[in-house]
Amino acid sequence: MANDSPLTDSEAEMLQLLRRHPEIAQRFEAIAKLADRTSGPILSADQIEQLLLQETRALGKAAMGGWAEELEQRLAAEFKDTNPDTRYVKKYN
Repeated sequence: MANDSPLTDSEAEMLQLLRRHPEIAQRFEAIAKLADRTSGPILSADQIEQLLLQETRALGKAAMGGWAEELEQRLAAEFKDTNPDTRYVKKYN
């Protein structure tokens, strides 16, 4: 169903968030396609549920991974700000 009305503020904000996190956008797209599935082989409710669970797990993994990366960057920047004399040395095995 096409909707040609302009985006609401909430929709525009969501679109900006999804553009900043393409891996999360991919998961939402996969979930929406499963919910809107009108072609291909007919699947049972159990099969669709299994696919939705897989996508939901992948969504959670992507979200947690992105969150952890951003947190690490923020903590590193904060540490550098509060400890400007500290030098970063990469450890070699």
